[in-house]
Amino acid sequence: MTRAFALLLLNQRKIGKYEVMKKHEVWLSRIKNNAVTAALIALGTIIIALSTFTDAAKNLFEFLPEKNVNVTGTWETEILTNPFAERNQFRLYFDVEVRGDILVGTIREVSTTSHYDIKMGILGGQIQDNNLSFYNLRQSVSGDGETTTFKNLYYGTVHNGEIQFILQSDRPWGFPPQKFVARQK
Repeated sequence: MTRAFALLLLNQRKIGKYEVMKKHEVWLSRIKNNAVTAALIALGTIIIALSTFTDAAKNLFEFLPEKNVNVTGTWETEILTNPFAERNQFRLYFDVEVRGDILVGTIREVSTTSHYDIKMGILGGQIQDNNLSFYNLRQSVSGDGETTTFKNLYYGTVHNGEIQFILQSDRPWGFPPQKFVARQK
């Protein structure tokens, strides 16, 4: 019998008095007739489904906000650059304490280039879930001796042991938002 004729016969459901089964039907009938194989396939399917679900759930829960995380302690930034004087580089140190949903403490700005060390209070500090915000007051003296008081506004999100900050300011001459990360010391 030629191969083409055999394939033609296989596509028909019966050859004489015998019923022809396709490959997937053969496998299904073998599984149905063997309870151990069927149980192993069912168990494997359940294990794969559960492991897929638990990984997906774990990844999903990672994005849920943490309930008022405890950020009490000292946090340090990488070296930051002043956007108005690029040669001025500094680190910020946040010494904070959480009291319920209130955040208190100090901000310390330490120059790495100009040898200054300024300590300022945290004002209006709040924490909700893993988000925190506060501000401090600063003053700047212009070349003609005029003093301007402004706010530096800090908004942070705690994630994986870091605080990802955005610093904004209400300086009348403008201030580009700065993003930086602080890590606990």
